Amino acid sequence: MWFLDQAWHFYLEQDVDSYDGYKVVMKAAEDHLLEFPQEQWPEEIKRISEKFQIDLNMRLMPTIKKLTKDDQEHLAKGKTYIFLKGDDVMLHHLIGKTEEVLILGPMQIPTRPELATFGRTLILVIFGILIFFWLWPLSRDLDSLDKTARKIGESHFDVQAPKAMTATISPLTKTFNMMAIRLKNLANAHKELTSAVAHELRTPLARSRFALQMLENAKDDEKRLKYIRQIDSDTKELDELINELLIYSSLESDRPQLNFADYNINQLIESHITKYEQYDGKIEIKNKVGQLYVELDKHFINRAIANYITNAIKYGEDLIVITIFIEGDNVVIDVDDNGSGVDDAIKPDVFEAFTRADKSRNKDDGGFGLGLAIVERIMEWHQGSVLVEDSLLGGAKFRLKFPIVQ
Repeated sequence: MWFLDQAWHFYLEQDVDSYDGYKVVMKAAEDHLLEFPQEQWPEEIKRISEKFQIDLNMRLMPTIKKLTKDDQEHLAKGKTYIFLKGDDVMLHHLIGKTEEVLILGPMQIPTRPELATFGRTLILVIFGILIFFWLWPLSRDLDSLDKTARKIGESHFDVQAPKAMTATISPLTKTFNMMAIRLKNLANAHKELTSAVAHELRTPLARSRFALQMLENAKDDEKRLKYIRQIDSDTKELDELINELLIYSSLESDRPQLNFADYNINQLIESHITKYEQYDGKIEIKNKVGQLYVELDKHFINRAIANYITNAIKYGEDLIVITIFIEGDNVVIDVDDNGSGVDDAIKPDVFEAFTRADKSRNKDDGGFGLGLAIVERIMEWHQGSVLVEDSLLGGAKFRLKFPIVQ
C-alpha cells in the first residue's frame, strides 16, 4: 500500500506534462506580476482572472496548511505543485524569490490523467486477479494439511493429506503423509508391544503366584525347594524379558551412532564362531567370497550374526551351515540349520517382536521373540534386508543381505 501511495503521488498528482496548458498560464501570470510592484499584485491577479475567466488567487506560502516542508522545497525549485480533490485539480506556483504562491483552481482534471489512472488501476486489478489464482491453490493445499493434521491430532492415524495442487506444497504433502504413515505404524506397534508385554509378564507372574501358594502348604523340604526354584526361575525369566525389552526399545526408538569401517567378512564370522565351541553339533562355514572386505558396523553385525546362530542352535538338531556369497553389490550371509524349520503361517511375521518360530511359545527353547526383530532393525541401519525360507538341510534358512560399500 505504501508503494501504491508513492506511485499515485508521483505518476498522477505530479504528472505535470498532463497540465502543460495550466502550467503555461501560471508562468505567464508570474512574468506579468513581476513587471509590477508587489503591492499591485492582488489587483493584477484579479484583472487576469476576469480577463481569462480563470480562478486565480495568491497566498503566502506559510499560510497554506496543506503544503508540507517537502512541498515547499518543491515549489522553491520553481516547479508547479499539483493537488487533487475529487474530480478537481489545483496548481500552486511560487512567484520569483518571494513567499507569494499563485494558486490556480480548482479546475476539472484533464483527460490524460483520468485515462492514465484507469490504465494503472486496470493493471493493478489484473495483477490482483493473477495473485489470487496463484495463491488460492496454495491456500487450499495448506488448508488440507491443516485439516489432516487436526485429524491425526485426534488419533485418526488412517487419514492422508490429499494430493497437492501446487508444486510448491507437493513435497511437503508427501513428507507429511510419510510422517502420518510412520505415526500409524508406531501407534500400531505400541499397541501390539503393550499387548505382547502384558502377555509375557502375566505367564511367569501366574506361575510364581501358584508356586507361592503351594509353598505355603508344602510340608516336605523337597517340595518347598522345588517351588522355590520355580519362583527363582520365573524371576530370572522376568529379568531376561526386561533386559531384552530395554535393548529392543533402545534400538526401536532411536538409531545409535554407527561406526562403519572395512572388515574382512570371513574373518569376522570365523572369530565369532569360536564363541560357540561348547556347542555339541557342527558349525560349518562355506566361504564363496574369499578375503572380502565389507564396510559395516562390527558391533551390530556381530549382534545380528549371534542372534541368527543362537536361533539355529535352539531350533536345529546338530548341524549349522553359514554360507557367505556375493549377490550384485551386496554380501549375503545365510545361516541354515537341520531343525524342524519355520511354519509357513509364521514366516511373514517372524521378524516382528514377540513372534516365535515355534508354536509352543516355550521360553526354555524359544526366548521372547525379540532377537529376530533386533536383527531386522540392524539390517535397516545397514540399508540391507532379512529373509527366512526353507533350508535344503531340512530346517530354516535365515539370511542377512547388505551392501558391500555403504
